[in-house]
Amino acid sequence: MITLFGALLGFLAPLLPEVFKLLTARADRAHEVAMARMQMDLVMAGHHTRMAEIGAMADMAGDQTAFAASLRRSGVRWIDGANGLVRPALTFCFFVLYAAVKAAQFATIAETAGMAATVMELWGDEDRAIWAAIVCFWFGQRSFNRSMGRA
Repeated sequence: MITLFGALLGFLAPLLPEVFKLLTARADRAHEVAMARMQMDLVMAGHHTRMAEIGAMADMAGDQTAFAASLRRSGVRWIDGANGLVRPALTFCFFVLYAAVKAAQFATIAETAGMAATVMELWGDEDRAIWAAIVCFWFGQRSFNRSMGRA
């Protein structure tokens, strides 16, 4: 039995390096495939990043064009003045509308509840959000423009 085992081992022993080479080659190919996939993923990520960068550059160019267009003057003083009043006038119109709605709400609620409860009901989360948006729009934009050297 030992003789048979020794003969079999003697017969198969020269094949062991070839088996190891095949296993190593298989592992190397798997590693190369994995590396190729990683490189492809990196290229795709770079592509997506570059596309996002191009989109951001286009947005900035559009914003710069719109800003430059807003600075153009017609040369007619009253037209330039009216152009400068569009946003404030729109803001004041909406403020008057908002105040009228709140006055109507106050009159309706005051009939059934006391004064303190009426005021607390009128000034809700939505009102605070509107107030914050208006203040941030007007004063935050002014600060931003100053920090960017535009105003």
